[in-house]
Amino acid sequence: MAFHFCPNCGAKLQYAEAEICPSCGVRIKPPPPPPGEIYATFRTRMLAYIIDNLVLAIPSAVIFYVITMNALSDALNGFSGLLSPLSGDMMSPQFYQSLPQPSSLDYGSLFSSLFGSSLDSLILSMAEAVVILLAIRWIYFAYMESSPRQATLGKAALGLVVIDGGSRRLSFARATGRWLGKLVSWATFGLGFFIIGFTEKRQGLHDIIAHTYVVHKNRYSPSIPPE
Repeated sequence: MAFHFCPNCGAKLQYAEAEICPSCGVRIKPPPPPPGEIYATFRTRMLAYIIDNLVLAIPSAVIFYVITMNALSDALNGFSGLLSPLSGDMMSPQFYQSLPQPSSLDYGSLFSSLFGSSLDSLILSMAEAVVILLAIRWIYFAYMESSPRQATLGKAALGLVVIDGGSRRLSFARATGRWLGKLVSWATFGLGFFIIGFTEKRQGLHDIIAHTYVVHKNRYSPSIPPE
């Protein structure tokens, strides 16, 4: 039988996992943290989320600009073309006399001449940008949380990891389900996130849907499932 020794008095310890020396009474291992300290608080998770959004902000802005640039330029050119006949000295009476009377305007034609087909192009390009940005966010969160790191950059910076009910690393499918659950949390006007501060194990609605937990990496034990 392999023996271990107390670092204080040198007494033999029969069990390596002993927390207190039976001879001198000195604690050998720190006590396990209270369960409430294992799970990340709403404030900590919010800070991690802010960091993640800062990481994604610049590439998202660049992608959005590149996709919508041409359509936005066409819309602005149409607007400039509509205003070009009105150019002149705005301080002169002749300028205001040249303006059409509101009662004589055909607003449907005015709107059509203002944007024409460029409005449809702008709407489609913005919708395309939104879909692509959502896909990027999905891949970022799902891949990072199912990777060996088990955390996004924001969570990793604060020492957090995401686990399933068996304290295991998430699969990509479960991480995807967790991200889709965030859309449901947003659909509840954010209430799905705010319940983190009130649930026993600090789960958001998306955590409950995917059966996941956000915990402090150095406080939880993989051998003790949270469920």
